[in-house]
Amino acid sequence: MQTDILSKQLTENGFAHINDFYSSITPNELHKIEFMQYWNDLVCDENFKEYTDRERRILRYNLFSGSSFVLELNEDNVYKSSVTYDIKYKKGGNRLTYADDGFVNNDILQQIIFRDWTILQGKLDCCPYTLDIHQFRVKSEQGKLSPTTSGVHQDGFDWIFMHYINSSNTIPVISGIYENKEDVSLMYKTQMNIFLETLVVNDRRLYHKASGVQQLDPGVVAFRDLLLVTFTKYA
Repeated sequence: MQTDILSKQLTENGFAHINDFYSSITPNELHKIEFMQYWNDLVCDENFKEYTDRERRILRYNLFSGSSFVLELNEDNVYKSSVTYDIKYKKGGNRLTYADDGFVNNDILQQIIFRDWTILQGKLDCCPYTLDIHQFRVKSEQGKLSPTTSGVHQDGFDWIFMHYINSSNTIPVISGIYENKEDVSLMYKTQMNIFLETLVVNDRRLYHKASGVQQLDPGVVAFRDLLLVTFTKYA
């Protein structure tokens, strides 16, 4: 993972696909397995339960300046999106379950956050940012399709890192980057299936979407796990 090449791609294209993100951190195989286990203890995303079968936890930090890596834990678990989605869900504040203490202090997680910040160097202003970190699991059972995202959309952040964690018994989930909110504006698509394979997106400039989670074997629950790390300037 060459940071200078990624930085150039983000400047020119507004997004980057990183296959080898895992190579930039230093866990052994046991630590990797332990990290993935944190997705087995997520909680139903109540605000979206009529739209999809999704489990979630949140972790938050204040970044005092984009130019220096000084973080302060923010334990506010009420997530208020700056955008609305054209789907069936409960709008307004979403009181989420906070991340497990072991996850917060996990070495792999902390390396991921630092690498994400490093990739954005030169693109973050010398002002405070919020870092929202979401663990997501989207599940499918009884033959149902569980949407992964709310169509082609933006989330109201400055930058989004979508880190693939794991999946089981699911048909391929395709992630797409779009120039605008129309499906015909697709710029790039990929199926992420490598641990920590990553899409980075300028969420002010571009749009994104992922296809839904659906079972391969109808008798076995399917799931897809993702780690989302976002950077947003203080309002």
